[in-house]
Amino acid sequence: MEVSDDAKYMKANPLKRPHVGNHSAKESGRLVNYRGTMANIPLFKTGLFYFELAVQYKVNKLIRQNMIFEMALARLDVVDKHYSVDCFPYAWAVSARGCHVCGKVCLQTWHNGQLLTHNALSPRTPSPPGTSVRLRYGFLLDTVKRHWIVVDVKSNKIIFHFKNLVVSELSEPLWPLFGIYNPEYVSVVLQLITGSDINSIPEAATDALAI
Repeated sequence: MEVSDDAKYMKANPLKRPHVGNHSAKESGRLVNYRGTMANIPLFKTGLFYFELAVQYKVNKLIRQNMIFEMALARLDVVDKHYSVDCFPYAWAVSARGCHVCGKVCLQTWHNGQLLTHNALSPRTPSPPGTSVRLRYGFLLDTVKRHWIVVDVKSNKIIFHFKNLVVSELSEPLWPLFGIYNPEYVSVVLQLITGSDINSIPEAATDALAI
């Protein structure tokens, strides 16, 4: 896994040898099982938090049910227990993978091991090698209402509206996580967009908070 010096870009390289967890990796603060990285600060204080993620990926080999990327909010105690966090009760995840339901490459939403929604990223079944995709998602967290809204920035449409998150100043904080999977099948670059690099929060996301 490579993260740029400014902590804004992330990509994964194919492993040259089998991945084996070891004590030195844990002692150095590196993740052993989770296929990605985490933010350097958690989210828990009262208020609204918004950031965006630009995703670019290119299919190198046929994707069947392989994972491509994951963006999640999770408690620290579930991080690195598994290669992803979508199976835990204190984690809320958005991921792209080959869908076992429709056979396409889908953007899926997950919580506590349950598939909540799936929306095709490509009309083809399955996406052939050479397919290139550019995506941009916005993530709006309201720690008072305990809502997390995921929006497609380009189309200004809601992807999913998570509710009843366990997040407050009195609970364990939630950490943003960014995962990239199967680099031998698909080349992925994630770009984190925050602060003054964001022009505005999509109206669809702010309107959804009133629901």
